[in-house]
Amino acid sequence: MARSSLSLMQRLTPPDKHLDLPYFFVIIMPRESEREDRARKELAQRREQRTAFRNAVHQCELCSDLVKSRKKCHWGKATYGYGDIDSPTIFIGEAPGRDGCGYTGIPFTKDRSGKLYNWVLNYLGVKMEETYTTNIVKCFPSDRDGKNRTPTSAEVRACLPHFLNELRVVKPKGIVALGRVPERILRDYKAMNPHLKLIQIPIVYIPHPAYIIRTGGQPGSDKAKQYANRFIKFLGVSGPAEVKSLDSFFQ
Repeated sequence: MARSSLSLMQRLTPPDKHLDLPYFFVIIMPRESEREDRARKELAQRREQRTAFRNAVHQCELCSDLVKSRKKCHWGKATYGYGDIDSPTIFIGEAPGRDGCGYTGIPFTKDRSGKLYNWVLNYLGVKMEETYTTNIVKCFPSDRDGKNRTPTSAEVRACLPHFLNELRVVKPKGIVALGRVPERILRDYKAMNPHLKLIQIPIVYIPHPAYIIRTGGQPGSDKAKQYANRFIKFLGVSGPAEVKSLDSFFQ
């Protein structure tokens, strides 16, 4: 009997019509559940959305100063998040740094902050591609000397729509703000838009890696290990390299 792509219930007669045997039913299940099929279609749609989001970021020229300053760094163009779009947690910083994301195009890599961030992930047995990391502002903001500067309020407002589109792609259960500045920006935006369900998810704070380094938390130090412990529940681990579910935290 050929398999059907739909669920089928077929009644079979007893093998001997003279025997008083009850009728019975056989359920032939589809090869793949409808739930799995829907999940695959949704993931494919989100990947298309991610491509559209990245294209929009690369083509953005809303901030004339940032268009100029991003050309001063090695990457030379706008950046976007990196990692698994199925991650339940999104880690977010303020803006690309010249020697980090501004150099590689990947948030929290290469510079001192990036090295500590990646050390924390490795210490806890998590690969960077298994979570999702991004910045609110997508272009490297530089001062007159080509060094890092804090993005202006206007630059933050211009980039927030890009970040919201990023949230639509990732659909996290919670946001972890790396530093007080991104935490304040997101909490203020959340308070001003109470009807926007997309942003009405938990926002929690962890100090920026740069702050930990300035206060003696070099990778491998006791302070760095204490810092790593603050990531545990957001990465779904119970300790170094011990993975468990995140479902209970962001409910």
